[in-house]
Amino acid sequence: MKLFHFVTRFTWARKIASRSYSSQVDLSKIRNIGIIAHIDAGKTTTTERMLFYSGFSPSMGEVHDGDTITDYMPQERERGITITSATITFPWRGHKINLIDTPGHVDFTVEVERSLRVLDGAVTILDASAGVEAQTLTVWRQANRYRIPRIIYLNKMDKPRANFDYCLADIESKLDLKPLICQIPSINPKTKQFCGVFDVVNMTELIWDVNDSSKGSEYISVPVEKSIMKDIALERRAELIENLGALDDAFAEKFILSNTEPTKTDIKEAIRKVTSASTGIPLFCGSSYKNIGVQPLLDAIVDYIPDPSESIPEEVTKYFKENDTVALAFKILHTKLKGPLTFIRVYSGSLQPGKKIFIMNRDISEKCGELLEANADEYVPIKKAEAGCIVAVSGLKETFTGDTLVGSQSEASSANNKAEGDSALLFGIAQVEPVFQCSIEPPSTGQQKNLDHALACLQREDPSLVVTVQQDTGQTVISGMGSLHLEIIKDRIIREFKVEPYLGALQIAYREALQTDLDNKSLTVDKSLGGSKHHVEIDLSIRRTLDEGQKPIFVVEANEENELHRLRPFHRKALENGVKMALCHGPLLGFPIVGAQVRLTHFVTTYATSISMITAAISQCIHKALRQASFESAIDLLEPFMRLEISLPENFVGTVLSDLSRRRATIESIKQLGSSRVISAVCPLADLTHYSTEVRTITSGRASFTMEIDSYRVMSATDRAEALRKASGFQ
Repeated sequence: MKLFHFVTRFTWARKIASRSYSSQVDLSKIRNIGIIAHIDAGKTTTTERMLFYSGFSPSMGEVHDGDTITDYMPQERERGITITSATITFPWRGHKINLIDTPGHVDFTVEVERSLRVLDGAVTILDASAGVEAQTLTVWRQANRYRIPRIIYLNKMDKPRANFDYCLADIESKLDLKPLICQIPSINPKTKQFCGVFDVVNMTELIWDVNDSSKGSEYISVPVEKSIMKDIALERRAELIENLGALDDAFAEKFILSNTEPTKTDIKEAIRKVTSASTGIPLFCGSSYKNIGVQPLLDAIVDYIPDPSESIPEEVTKYFKENDTVALAFKILHTKLKGPLTFIRVYSGSLQPGKKIFIMNRDISEKCGELLEANADEYVPIKKAEAGCIVAVSGLKETFTGDTLVGSQSEASSANNKAEGDSALLFGIAQVEPVFQCSIEPPSTGQQKNLDHALACLQREDPSLVVTVQQDTGQTVISGMGSLHLEIIKDRIIREFKVEPYLGALQIAYREALQTDLDNKSLTVDKSLGGSKHHVEIDLSIRRTLDEGQKPIFVVEANEENELHRLRPFHRKALENGVKMALCHGPLLGFPIVGAQVRLTHFVTTYATSISMITAAISQCIHKALRQASFESAIDLLEPFMRLEISLPENFVGTVLSDLSRRRATIESIKQLGSSRVISAVCPLADLTHYSTEVRTITSGRASFTMEIDSYRVMSATDRAEALRKASGFQ
């Protein structure tokens, strides 16, 4: 019955898609948005309501029933969480909304990262009973990085612990902003239950009947004169107008200073203006699970989120011509029927099936296959993708996440010439550092090739999955964002690639760093191999950097004496590859060296010397210097610290604090949230093994917690010695 129900929904979806988008839609009628939030805030539930009310789906799916459209993976339906971001397109008020439902779990934060890169706006959902939670802060910082306009939606207003005023205070303190309150909750005076919202902009109260058979499709609108909330609404409206005046000088001059009352159209235009500029954040509320407040939220997306013409990257307008094809690849997904699909955001020009594109990052061309409009795991072929579209493209084998795609090599050359040494590439996807790792082996040597293929496909899909082969042992090691991340990877290998791998014990992904600079390191290679004489002379120094994320790891110190300004591009590339290889494995435990910069001061080679010999020579020189530094105890071991947020009843606070103290945790704050307490702390990841089970045990199952990576910190001598003993197999 469920299968029939699911197939029926997608048949309906195809009809809607073909009917609504057969003709070209102008940019002002497109909204590219994402749903971002902490885990279990209601992202997928809200998305399901949007699809139902827009007519895309004839029924509502529920997370607990495992029949939602956007959570289509078996792993998502079994666990009731979103693992991979899903793209879906639906109509609302004559507009085309491209929506991406993103995960809320910290292990899959890269899915949020790459989705935000291509969006024009986002809906940040908060649990009204919890306020701004740990992962909310993470996704908010990610949205800030890409300067994404946002609106806030306070969900779950029906819960007993929901507190509108507390959430406002939490937003102001944690997100450092004063939201523009466009709606306030409406409470039924008889039942004292949340029943609707008061629209402060339009000055009408919208009331839903929770027992209505229309599932929230029908609601009544009460004008302000007949609403019992009239006085509160007038106060909130005055506050909204005052806040808009503080953000928009033109609005203040026209209405506040002249003491003129703005119309609802004036207010909407001002809200849209400050939202598009990311100077103001409008706030709405509702209860998606109870089918309250979703339609006004959709109206807000259309009214306040900017269209694609207002979100064109600076690189496109600055370096490319008006009709040049410019796009960004932000996600790759392997499917059974269509093979690898590359998800692309088109910023300028257009794409057609069979058209050749040029990948600027790698200076190669390849041909597009089918163009597909994605509706979760259902794909509708389209004939053309215009600027502003988000589409999936089949047949691209050389394209990776973060690549800039243009129409031809000549367009790329013209843009690079205009850039004059600056980069014409679109700003890519920020790298995410894995914090867990484990070995992985096939069930038999005969399945090694199949396992390697599976890992290659998954690594191309997921940039946060790192696969390395240990040089000494030949063992394959996978690194990821957490235990759940690696568990999902194993499950996908079993289900999708029919290989049952063995995973070794989970280990912390440490980092290694220099204590002091290493100067005047040299190496000379003079060998005869394959009938050719290979000669390389290298002098270099390795310096510490304060911010390894911003500094280049390889610098050529050119001057008239060393003549390094004449260094050939292919030699420089070989040297850079050698540096990257060497810094991937430190001398203590084989973890990456961070905060280091290699500075080349002398380089001599011959025309007969192979590129691989140059790469090996500089790598060997660096390894030699690092080994010597480790013998002199000049290498630090860094461990990941996690930011914890634990929600628990008052009577368990002492027990949990005592438990955290033995885990080397630093308590940052203890706040009151209704009848509960929220403990914020920073703790080493090594001391949080099995913490999920243990914290529930000591609180009788009453506590919930979230954690995210905070930073890497230098380990003490005692902790370092213990980590080295464990890594060596001695407990």
